[in-house]
Amino acid sequence: MEKPYLDYLIFHDPEIYISNKKTSLDKAVPVFSLPIGLEVREIAVKNGKLYNQRSTDSMLQAPISRFDLSIHQLRGYGNSRKLLSAKSLEAEVKSLEFTNQSFKISAPASLTFDAFEIGRVDSVFRLSAKVLGRSENLAFNYLTGNISLNLNNMSMSFNDPAFSLDIGQKLNWQQFIDKLTIKHGGINFQNADSRINVNNLSWLPQKRFLVAKGIRYEPLLSKEEFKIINPWQTDYIEAAAGSLTAKGLNFSATTGQHGLNISTISLDSIKLDYSRDKRMKERSFMEKPMPSKLISNLKIPLSIQEIKVTNSQVNISEISLATGKEGVITLDNINAHISNLNNLQASADSLKLIGQASLFGKTRIRLNYRESYQDSLSGFKMVLSLSPMDLTELNQVSIPLAALKINRGDADGVNAEWEGNKYFASGEILLPYKNLRINVMDRKNLNRKSFLLSAENDLVNMILRKKNYKPSFMFFERNRNKFVFNYWIKTLLTGFASSIGLKGERTLKKKEEAFHSKYKLTTHDRLLIR
Repeated sequence: MEKPYLDYLIFHDPEIYISNKKTSLDKAVPVFSLPIGLEVREIAVKNGKLYNQRSTDSMLQAPISRFDLSIHQLRGYGNSRKLLSAKSLEAEVKSLEFTNQSFKISAPASLTFDAFEIGRVDSVFRLSAKVLGRSENLAFNYLTGNISLNLNNMSMSFNDPAFSLDIGQKLNWQQFIDKLTIKHGGINFQNADSRINVNNLSWLPQKRFLVAKGIRYEPLLSKEEFKIINPWQTDYIEAAAGSLTAKGLNFSATTGQHGLNISTISLDSIKLDYSRDKRMKERSFMEKPMPSKLISNLKIPLSIQEIKVTNSQVNISEISLATGKEGVITLDNINAHISNLNNLQASADSLKLIGQASLFGKTRIRLNYRESYQDSLSGFKMVLSLSPMDLTELNQVSIPLAALKINRGDADGVNAEWEGNKYFASGEILLPYKNLRINVMDRKNLNRKSFLLSAENDLVNMILRKKNYKPSFMFFERNRNKFVFNYWIKTLLTGFASSIGLKGERTLKKKEEAFHSKYKLTTHDRLLIR
């Protein structure tokens, strides 16, 4: 008996309808199968149209897709493990516009399957082929509740010389991403509180290389609207970055979860604006974790060997309870190296940060910070230095926040070293200065002058040290409602106050001893930082 054979089949302007009408279970569903040994040299579909029929009475007038299709050397098999094969299958999707309740997609694309085969492995049908796909100007919009995700102008390709898919089984997303190249495209993500925009994203799987440019994070509410919705002290944060580059990015699966392993992340031109209104009431206690615990608490398994930050800026703004005025600490020209970000296991190494920045564009700051992953109290060590400075530069924050004016004073640099945990910090600061004189101002009216203020200033300047060349002790109890940056700054400020004689060392050391006793800390507790 001769095998059935066709030279070619050509379909012109076919129309295909997709219906969501449920099939009655009491009717037999027709099954289509190719005759055993059937061979077709070429099948062509020209100007095919695909329609979405939403109900029996409602049909979209315009097709959701127009396409051409060609299949070369199609062959059907009998009851063997191989059921169907083709030398190649090529689809050209000229247009695709599909919409349902949750998403909308527009994606002209081309798709080629070489050495196409469908076979049976045990009870599973498996599709295998060499796959090459491309799509230009892809647009995707997803919306559910308060969450939306938009992809726009996305250009991507998929190349897998050994593609395999078990039909009816879940797609291996890691395998898919490993073969997917994104040349460019924008992303917009929004939830009930904020939005994240990325102007341009690219991903090169062969090099494990991800680049995102034009990144911005912003709350949906303005500062004033945010205060109305959150009638307590809450951090209002806006952030942007010129670019993010991730090298050696790998997706891994551990205990059923998908994790990230990254060798290097480079962030350039970050701008972080952080503000808080101290006039508002304190929120009920909600502890902000220290950095190591913040990383450990992430739900996604994460391992990043290093993060490099360049050419960045942080603006820390605070409205004072005492004066009602706003003071801004500006750190720019920030360059930093962060290493060993890891929550996959209890790391013997510490989280490390080495960085430098400019205070108000002038004074250079250098810091070295290490925090233990193994210490339950997040033990840390900090070393910080400032270049020589004119102390009157601090008036930008001391006047609006503390009603304190520095009339004159020169510091020959600052060197401070302290250690602590999530509860408190103590250490030593060397602040050599000379010719210091300050003015205490009226908190309600910074321009007001009076005899009582004048007398108070004379007394204060008699008490404080006009010059200093010896180290001083510093101690600070952390407000655990606030982030670690507040902790660092307030600890340093207590060192300044101790150096000029406004805080007594004996009192501070008694507080430190009391806290060591309260939390039952010993010298051994400080040895976990490496």
